[in-house]
Amino acid sequence: MPEDVKSGVGMMVRTQIQYDLTAKGGEAEWQASRDHMMISFMGTGEKRQEIAEQCRVHLKSKGVEDPQDPMALNNALNEFAEDTMTHLAAKWLFELYRINSVKAEVLKDANPKSLEHLIYHAVEMGKIQERFFWRQGNEDATGKSRETLGLAGKRQVKNGQQGNEMRTDNSFGVQRGADAQAYVDDLSKRKPHLSWADLQRRVAKKFDVSESTIKRHLTNPKKVGSSRSE
Repeated sequence: MPEDVKSGVGMMVRTQIQYDLTAKGGEAEWQASRDHMMISFMGTGEKRQEIAEQCRVHLKSKGVEDPQDPMALNNALNEFAEDTMTHLAAKWLFELYRINSVKAEVLKDANPKSLEHLIYHAVEMGKIQERFFWRQGNEDATGKSRETLGLAGKRQVKNGQQGNEMRTDNSFGVQRGADAQAYVDDLSKRKPHLSWADLQRRVAKKFDVSESTIKRHLTNPKKVGSSRSE
């Protein structure tokens, strides 16, 4: 019986069908494999045409009147942000246009330069298709889109960093605020030429915290009577 086999790591895991042609009943497995390939196989040209049509439909829905016109595609690249699906669709079609143009040159005169250009644009198209897979495909373990998971992970990391900063900031005032205030008062007396900004930098470095933490918790010794720094 065919098995679902996972390949790749992390959020790039893919599920593929694998046939065991060496097991008992291998001939039946082989026939099942061939039948599956005949149904699912799509030639390179056919696959490109399918993706191209999907991109054109998407661009038309976003107001691009003629997605087959390279100038219209170029305008779409400038109009839509790089992280949008519309920009990716326009870029993919633009690379397809370039590939077809260079391919025509190669058929006339297969010189090293034209072949190099063809390979370059094919690689660029492959990069964009991988971004399609990343944005549209679902991650096996959760069933959620990879882009959604990536953005959620980014928010979690940022929230964790902000939480750490807040805990550091709060604990500094309680645990080390008095020592830091005494240090900055003494430093200001010994080196009166230092500005409040200079003092903040030196104290922050000594106590291994941010300058904003020092500013929030310490009083500027140069402003006697001020309850908080400015």
